Amino acid sequence: MKTVMIIDDSKPIRIQIKAFMDKVGFESFVAINGSDALSQLETLPNLSLFIVDVNMPIIDGFEFCRILRKNSNYASTPVIMVTTENPSEMIDIARPLGVRAWILKPFETPNLKKALEMLGLLNQN
Repeated sequence: MKTVMIIDDSKPIRIQIKAFMDKVGFESFVAINGSDALSQLETLPNLSLFIVDVNMPIIDGFEFCRILRKNSNYASTPVIMVTTENPSEMIDIARPLGVRAWILKPFETPNLKKALEMLGLLNQN
């Protein structure tokens, strides 16, 4: 089974993304920020995907990705950013950190579905 960690400080966004990911066949884990996510990695199975917010307390999405890429188990695991931010400078920072897709909030499931298909994590229908 494919697995995903959803990292967002907004509980409604976490719930909405988790419901969609569960529906399309992922086992979903959630974290409230990058620090919470990193602490959970030690006890979770090898994850297939990360869906990460940019702006979070303690460890933001960019710093989470920087730390994640130093972990050999996750050096190439896809990351999708889900955020209200869209300036091209932020996308330019995110790409070298392994961010493969950028989805704007308010979150819409067709956009996430398209990103999953693009990454080859979901069959196109």
